Amino acid sequence: MSHQTHNIPWNVFGSNLRFRIRIPCADDGAGLHFRFRPTQGKELTHFVDAFTRNIHQHADSERHKYPKAHETPNSDAIALGDSVARKITPAVRLWRLERRDKLGEVDESPTNELCHHSELDEECRCPLPYNQRRMGSFLHKYRWSDCYRFFDDHKDGYIGLEVFKTLLMHGEMDTLLKICAHPDVGFPSWWDAQLCMCYPRDLGRDYLEYALDAYLVLNIFLSSFPESWAPDRSSDQDYRRTRIYQMMIFRVTGTNQASELATHPHRQFFGIARGQFNSYSGFKCPMTSKRKDKFSGTDQPYGRLSYEEFLESQKTIGFLPSVYDVLHVRWVLCEKGLPVEVSQLILDKALYRPQRRLKVPHDPLHPENAEELNKFLKFCWLVLVRSEVVAREVGMTIRWKDLLSESIERLLGCSCRKLLEWGEPPDDDLLWFK
Repeated sequence: MSHQTHNIPWNVFGSNLRFRIRIPCADDGAGLHFRFRPTQGKELTHFVDAFTRNIHQHADSERHKYPKAHETPNSDAIALGDSVARKITPAVRLWRLERRDKLGEVDESPTNELCHHSELDEECRCPLPYNQRRMGSFLHKYRWSDCYRFFDDHKDGYIGLEVFKTLLMHGEMDTLLKICAHPDVGFPSWWDAQLCMCYPRDLGRDYLEYALDAYLVLNIFLSSFPESWAPDRSSDQDYRRTRIYQMMIFRVTGTNQASELATHPHRQFFGIARGQFNSYSGFKCPMTSKRKDKFSGTDQPYGRLSYEEFLESQKTIGFLPSVYDVLHVRWVLCEKGLPVEVSQLILDKALYRPQRRLKVPHDPLHPENAEELNKFLKFCWLVLVRSEVVAREVGMTIRWKDLLSESIERLLGCSCRKLLEWGEPPDDDLLWFK
């Protein structure tokens, strides 16, 4: 069952789409295509309005869980308590290691020990340095930098932004609300930031857009195209070979993005390793599309390959252990007579950790994956709701209608019609036309 079924009219949205094995106006790929019914504009507007209203209502409920106001913290005050710092340290370590060339070397050992280097001049390789837990780390404002100078000008601000996003993705709302109580919090200035002209202006909200794309795609198939994930489906009818699904997978799991933090939950859920998809590498297959990627200029084969071929279109896919694989290996070590603690230490030293969530790999809509799918959809939804809560605290207005319209156009766009440009007056309707 789709997520938030009683509040979001997924069936209305899905009824305006049809599954096509070949879409001439979308590079001949398989996928979903609009029907262009007379009522389409009004029905899509109804969907977007209901989606937006539901976010606002859930944000109201979420905000009521916390104190109405927080005291303005001093810039030298510790914003991240010990328990919160321990909780997010593994995630911070991961994205800092991926950016070690720009952010500096980091201790790779899998420990959640807190940093005790309180002096700025102390040599520190901790993932989350003590001084970066201070309020001042979240007060850096973004300003435009010339290409290749971003990290020279914004290293500390970038780290503060990524820690802020890490807190949001982990649901540490009380800490975030305390940070947002400072009048000079820098988050709003990063919303449309970019590393350089080669990157989109989404550094402050990439995590939200990825969650929105994944949430939309999975729910559309769940609600309106059950035949595409039925056990007896044909290869031509498989939801995973569609343009919309493959495009979403590439975007939310790809490497060489401005912030790879935003991809981490999606890589783990979909079972995609870092480096499997690279935004600036071509596809090693003959079925590439005539349509170029907007930013990289590389050919894209979305919807023209089976999912297995798509997964290996840039790089041979390797094995990623699941939670069940790791538990099994630990059980084998214990069966050999090793204590659980020693067995776990061996796994930690070998960096043998869960890297995917699904029991049945690469098929999130498989019935055996229902539990993990529900957890993931809930996570994506909460990311949207928490973003609305935080935006209100810092005086921002998230234009959900625009974000939804852009996501729909990105995922379902083709050459036979376009969505009314977001900057134009919409005449009180979300208009789609040929």
